[in-house]
Amino acid sequence: MISQSAKTGIEWLFEKAVRANSVSGDEDTCVLSKLPADKEVLSTTNQQLVVLTISTYLFRIVALFQFNDDAPTNEHMVRMTRSQTPDLDVQALSDA
Repeated sequence: MISQSAKTGIEWLFEKAVRANSVSGDEDTCVLSKLPADKEVLSTTNQQLVVLTISTYLFRIVALFQFNDDAPTNEHMVRMTRSQTPDLDVQALSDA
C-alpha cells in the first residue's frame, strides 16, 4: 500500500509537471481540478477525454485530461506543439 505522504508527493510532482508544460506563454493560465472518485461529470459541450497511463511493475499512474473541442483549445495546442498547420485534427489534438 502507498502511504499518504507518497500520494501527496506524487500529486505535487504531477501538478508541477502539468503546470510547467501546459502553458505556451505568460498570458496562459493552468487550472487543475481534482474531483472526488464518486463524482460523475456531465457535460453538454463538445469535449474530449484523453487517458494517459504510466506504469511499471512497481507502480501505475492513470491521468485523465478533459478539454473542450473548440477553437481556443485548438489554437492553444497549435502554439504548444509549434505546429505548422493552424488546425489540428482529432488525433493530432489528442497527441498534443
